[in-house]
Amino acid sequence: MARFIGPLADHLLDRSGRLTIADITAPSSTVVFQPHDGRRAANYGPSPSPAAALWLRVVVPAITAQAGDERVLALREPRIRNVSLFMADQDGWKELRWRIGRPQVGAGFATRYPVLTVPAAEVTGRTVYLRIETPSSMRASLWLHTDLDFLGASSAENLVFGIVFGILAALFMYLAAAALVARDATSAMLSGLVLAYLGYVLGDQGFIESIIGPQMIIASRVMSFGGTFLIFAMTLFYSRHFLRIASHSPRVSMAARGLAFAMLGLTLVAVASVLMNDLTLRRFVAPIGIGTILFCVMLVALSWRSERRRALVFIACWGPMFAGGILRMLHDAVPAIGANPVAVNVNYLTTSLSLLLSGFANAIDLQSREREARRLAEDNALRLRAFAESASDSFWECDRQGTITFASGPSSQAIGLAPGQKLDEFLGRIQQGGETDPRADLAGSLATGSEFRATVSLPVTAGGLEHRLIVFRARPAGPAGGLRGIVSDNTAEAAAEERLAQQRKMAAIGQLTGGVAHEINNLLHPIVNLSRRVARGIEAGDDRRRLLEIVAESGTRAATIVAGLLTSVRPTPRADSHAPLGQALGDAVRSLRSMLPDKIALSFENYGDPGPSVDANEAFQVLTNLVANAVYATRGEGHVDVRFKGSDAAGYVLSVEDNGEGMDNETRQRAMEPFFTTKQPGHGTGLGLPIVYGIIHAWKATIDIESQPGVGTRITIAVPATTASRTEPTHAAIT
Repeated sequence: MARFIGPLADHLLDRSGRLTIADITAPSSTVVFQPHDGRRAANYGPSPSPAAALWLRVVVPAITAQAGDERVLALREPRIRNVSLFMADQDGWKELRWRIGRPQVGAGFATRYPVLTVPAAEVTGRTVYLRIETPSSMRASLWLHTDLDFLGASSAENLVFGIVFGILAALFMYLAAAALVARDATSAMLSGLVLAYLGYVLGDQGFIESIIGPQMIIASRVMSFGGTFLIFAMTLFYSRHFLRIASHSPRVSMAARGLAFAMLGLTLVAVASVLMNDLTLRRFVAPIGIGTILFCVMLVALSWRSERRRALVFIACWGPMFAGGILRMLHDAVPAIGANPVAVNVNYLTTSLSLLLSGFANAIDLQSREREARRLAEDNALRLRAFAESASDSFWECDRQGTITFASGPSSQAIGLAPGQKLDEFLGRIQQGGETDPRADLAGSLATGSEFRATVSLPVTAGGLEHRLIVFRARPAGPAGGLRGIVSDNTAEAAAEERLAQQRKMAAIGQLTGGVAHEINNLLHPIVNLSRRVARGIEAGDDRRRLLEIVAESGTRAATIVAGLLTSVRPTPRADSHAPLGQALGDAVRSLRSMLPDKIALSFENYGDPGPSVDANEAFQVLTNLVANAVYATRGEGHVDVRFKGSDAAGYVLSVEDNGEGMDNETRQRAMEPFFTTKQPGHGTGLGLPIVYGIIHAWKATIDIESQPGVGTRITIAVPATTASRTEPTHAAIT
C-alpha cells in the first residue's frame, strides 16, 4: 500500500544551503524545525535561491505489507535536483543519495522524481532526515510505499501519462491539419496551445532527462519553464479569437493581443533565466498565471451579451483547466495553505480534459461553419441561378477543353445550351452570323486566355421568327483555365435598331417629299390662277376657254394630290372635321362598301365606347389604305373584317383582318418602309402603310402586324384614350 506522509514531517528551510546533517542533529544545535500538524504538508513556494535546501524530519510509520518487503520513499516533485536521505546507524548517519537523471541505486534505471529504496527494518519507526534541493516549488510531497506497490503505481502513472501524450499528440496533428486545410486561425491557435502544453508536461514531469539522459536536464527545464509562459500566451491568443472580442470590444481585444505578445516575450526571458540559473522570474509565475486566467474570465464576461453561445462553450471547455490551474498556482502564491498532492497534480488531468473538449468543440465548430458555408454557397448559387433565369441574358462557363460546365438562363434554354456540350460543336451546328468562324475564335481564346466574342444566327420556329441573333461574350475564368461569360438574345435589339433606321429613313423621305410637294404647289398656284383668269376673258363657247378650264381643273386635282402628300408628312387636321373614332370608322366603312368588288365581304364590328375624337379624314385615309391592302391580298375574293372596341380606361383597338395570301417574315418587317411594295408595277406605290404609320403616330397609337403565308394578315392599331368629349356608347355591327 501507499501512504502520503508529508503532513507527518517536520520541516526547515535552509536559505543558504550550508547546513549539514551534523549541524541539525548535534546536541548543541540551534536549528529549530517547524513541527508538523499532521494535516498539511510543508509548503514554502518557489525556491528563494539556487543554493536553498528544504529539510524534512519524519518518523517513518509502519504500513501494512508482507514481511521482508523494502520501503520506498518517493518525493513526487519532478523538478527536484538532488535528495539525500539520512538514517541513523551505529557509526552515525548513513546517507542515501538521489541525483536527477541518474539511475536509482540498486535499480539500474533513472526515475522522473526522487525514489529512495531502503529495507523496512532500517526505517520503520525510526526518524530519518531528507535534504531536498530544487529550483522549483519546495514542498513536502513525501510518499511511503512498499517496493511492489511502488512498481505498480509507477507503471500505472507512466501508462496514464503515455495515454495522455498519445491523445494530445493526435489532437495536435488533427488541429494542425485542420488549420492548414481550412486555413482556420482558431485551429492554428489551439494546435499551438496543445503543442506548448505537451512540451511543458514532457519537461515538467521529467520524461526528457529520465528517458534520454542527464545531458537533457537544461532542455527539460527550458521546455517546462519556457512552456509555462508560452501556454499563457497561446491561451490569450485563443481566448481572444474564439470569443470574437475584436468585433464588440476592439480596445480590450488590442489589450489582450498586447498581453499575449508580452507573454511571448516572457517566454524568451524564462529561457534565458534557465540558462543563467536565475530564479527571480520563477517567483512571479503563479501571480502571472492567476492574472492570465482572470483576464480570460473577464473576456468571457465581455462576450456574454453578444456571443453567449460561444461564451458557454468556452466555459464548458476551459472551466476545468482554469479551476485546476488556479488551485495549482495558489500553492505557490499562498504557501501557507500547505501541499495537497491531489490539488497540486489535478491540473494535469483538468488541462488535458480542457484541451480534449476544446478539440471536440473546434471540430463541431468547423463542421458547423462548413455546413453554413455550404448552405450559403448553395443559397448564393440558387440566388444567382434565379437572377440568371429572370435576367434577359444567360450565363455560361466552359473548361479549358471547351466543354460547357454551367449554363443557366432563358437564352441558354432557348438555344439548347446545356452542361456537357462541346461549345465548338454547338457553334458548328448553328448558322454563322459574323465574318469570321466563331469556332476559330473560341480555340484562340482557350489557347491564349483572351476574351471571346461571337455573333451567330440561330434558326427557330417559335413566335413566328425565322432566326434569333445570339451573341456570346466571355472572359478567362481564372487560373484553372476556360471561359466564363454571358449569352444574349439580341434579336429584339437588332429589330429595334432596324425599326429606328427605317423611321429615320421615313423622316428623311418625308422631309424630301414635303420639300418637293411644296415646290410643286408653288408652281401649280400660278398655273391654276392664270388659267382661270385668261378663261374668264374668253367667251363661253370658245374652244380655247374649254381647254383652259381643263388645265385649271387638272391643276386643281394636282394641288389636291400634293395637299394629301403634305398632310401625310405633316398632318394638319381641321377642327371642324373631328368626330369620335368609332363613328368616323363607321362612316368610312359605309363609303368604302360601295367601292369594293362584289366578291369581297366587308364586315364592321363596333363594341365599346365611341372612342377618342380624331380627324374624320385621317380615319378615312387610315381605313382606306388598310382595306385596300387587304382587298389586294385576297385577289378580290375573300372577307375583310374590321373591328373596333375598347373603353376610356383600357384604351381602344382597331383591327383589320383578311384571309388573303399573307406575308413572310421579311416582307412583314419591311411593310412600313416607304416605297416598298409587293404589288405589280402600276398597282401600288409603297406609300400606303407609311402614310398610315404617320397618321397613327400623331395619334400616339401603335401598330402591330401579324401574318402567316397562306393564312392571312391581321393589322392591329392600339389607340390610347384621350380627354376629348364622348358620346353615349354604341354597340353596332355593320355587315
